[in-house]
Amino acid sequence: MIGKLVNSARKNGVQQGMQEDRMWIKTFICGKGLWFKKIDIKGRGKMGIIRVPKSSMKIVIEEKGPIEYYKHLLKGETPAGLADTVR
Repeated sequence: MIGKLVNSARKNGVQQGMQEDRMWIKTFICGKGLWFKKIDIKGRGKMGIIRVPKSSMKIVIEEKGPIEYYKHLLKGETPAGLADTVR
């Protein structure tokens, strides 16, 4: 699911005029969504409610050049995993 969401965000960014090689994920938010309710039919005329949880995801993409990225890297404002790959 996350891969599909990132790919669609990339395609939307390209349609809006961003360059594909300069796009970075600024924020990724995954939260609780609405509950989906459906009827659970049981024997002898009884029924219950099944609650199916849903989630919501949001990606914000920004366009940066490599120089700006390295400035953030030197300040220590990038996640630890990214900083370790560049060293």
